[in-house]
Amino acid sequence: MVLIHRIIILVCIFSSLLVIPPSTQNIQGIFHSELTEEFKIYENPLYGINIKYPGDWRYYEKNGPENFSPDRIFQVSFLSPPNKVLSDMVFVWFNVEKIKDSLSLDDRKNILLKNLNNSSIDVKVQSTKLSGINAFMIDYKNEAVELQRHIGIETIRNGLLYSLDFTAQPDTFEKNLDSIETMINSTKISTIA
Repeated sequence: MVLIHRIIILVCIFSSLLVIPPSTQNIQGIFHSELTEEFKIYENPLYGINIKYPGDWRYYEKNGPENFSPDRIFQVSFLSPPNKVLSDMVFVWFNVEKIKDSLSLDDRKNILLKNLNNSSIDVKVQSTKLSGINAFMIDYKNEAVELQRHIGIETIRNGLLYSLDFTAQPDTFEKNLDSIETMINSTKISTIA
């Protein structure tokens, strides 16, 4: 009898965890992002980009250069759900930039490493692929900027630099690692229309 009573209590507790009242937006957002594995597909045929991203995230597109990136021709930014505090958000950028024909992937990697040469930054670099194209990945934590973790993957194709960057606080980064890996592995870069 005691065993049956405990099983009923456990079933009730488990059931209550699955029912989330709509008035608790913040809690609902947290549970939704942890329980859902649905992804949407971002597609931009003009720039030859196709990326899966979590269904509860949003994205923004921007054409043209900016002051800090004068060679950029396109950017799409992805943001984790807006109902969380800023420190719980993941920021993702996919950029397409014009480059000089003489710039190699190793040259680009060395430029970034030189810019990151700072005692407060712990940098790891490795070769990888992005959409089947040779690429490099820079993974670093910046102790000076509220313990930010950043992963950047870059590749060069047909005179264009493609970069996919993820930034979040380390614990937020770890919580979203499956989504980040899905975005990286699903990225497709095709010929620009």
